Amino acid sequence: MELFFVGGDTMDKSGNEIKYLDSMADMVDEYLKSKAPVMSPNHQLFEYTRRCLPRIVPGKTFEVGLVTVSVTKNPFIMRIYPDATELNNVAEELFTAMNSGKSQEFFKAWSGIKKYHIEIDERLFMKNSSLCVDDGRQFVGILCHELGHATYEDPKTLLETYMTVRYVYDKTGVMMMNKNPLVRKLCLPMFLATSTFKLVIKKSRNSARDEIMADSFVPVEYREDLITYFDNHILNNVEVSKFVTTEEEYKNDQKTNCTFSRNVINNIKTRRKILKSGFKAQYDTEESPYLKSFVKNLGSDALGYDVEADLTNTVYENYVISCFERDEAEFSRKSAAVLEVADVTPRDISILQIQAQDVDTSEKKLFVVHTIYDYLETLQAKKEKILKKCKGDIDDAKRFTSQYDSQIEQLNSILKQVMNVDTSGADRKYGLFIKYPKGYEG
Repeated sequence: MELFFVGGDTMDKSGNEIKYLDSMADMVDEYLKSKAPVMSPNHQLFEYTRRCLPRIVPGKTFEVGLVTVSVTKNPFIMRIYPDATELNNVAEELFTAMNSGKSQEFFKAWSGIKKYHIEIDERLFMKNSSLCVDDGRQFVGILCHELGHATYEDPKTLLETYMTVRYVYDKTGVMMMNKNPLVRKLCLPMFLATSTFKLVIKKSRNSARDEIMADSFVPVEYREDLITYFDNHILNNVEVSKFVTTEEEYKNDQKTNCTFSRNVINNIKTRRKILKSGFKAQYDTEESPYLKSFVKNLGSDALGYDVEADLTNTVYENYVISCFERDEAEFSRKSAAVLEVADVTPRDISILQIQAQDVDTSEKKLFVVHTIYDYLETLQAKKEKILKKCKGDIDDAKRFTSQYDSQIEQLNSILKQVMNVDTSGADRKYGLFIKYPKGYEG
């Protein structure tokens, strides 16, 4: 039996692990006491962090590097990315789970990513910078906070947010994302778009302290240090205040990235020059070494496009496009066949209404939302088929489609109800739960 986390705390914080974190903090303190104005990229801290993190986050490995101000003009504090090769290897499983609303399958696939890349802003150790940590404990707090985002919070929020824009994909688009390698590769950036340091506040900026104190990925011993860094270096610093975001703003960023990725299919068909110019522009302006390499490899692997030389291997491009067109034609036929036989009955909607009232976890929420979108697509397809047969006769169109309009209205009402359900409190619960009859809880 394979075990994997579907939520909750992935940071092992036993006594031995805290000792490793303390040693990292001591190394930073030792540097801060030295006369060096800035930490060297070859400082022992980075190699020690690389070696010790797998003992703190079991089953994962990390590449750790310092990004100098000569490379990045804009402060970023810290970024953690999943390994690009490993992300691509599990992409089919991730997209299939996302498009079917199966959160456990999604997290199982995400847990298959074993390697991460950590980029640390040199400003954290530049003694003349307003972002320089006051002590090593602040650095450890930032590191643990970002590990939580990269390994759990960001993918979890992406999964939830994706379901709110799922409707823009028809069945053919879903099949292409799940099965066509070109579409999958070009949609991968949606997993990387929120990997920069962020403090996500659920209520208001005044609740920042409460949010940090409740951050289960930061050991209790380091939460006050993270709060101090936030207060002294982030909150009143205009240059980096963008790192403080509300939960709504955070999810809107994710939503924008998901919607943008949907345009990939249309760009492949008719706007490949625009797609390549986008690769070129991002490569030329990107400051993250990881993302710069990612964009370069994406252009080459997806379309045979060399962003440095601005040249395309047309033989390779023609081959992947022919595969794309073949898959799209096949999936369009399959999608039409599915919609032809599919039906949505009043009984189906009644059952869905009952399920909607029972939504109290993200998994239940995703299931209901996914089902609603499937029903809406089926009803819309049947409605369009009837409208074609009516050939512009408005009275016939209204008479024959009124049932579908009523069902669509019901489904949209259920969707609104479900999307307003807050499941954040239930998402961190995991393990084995036993519900006892009333009076027998002891």
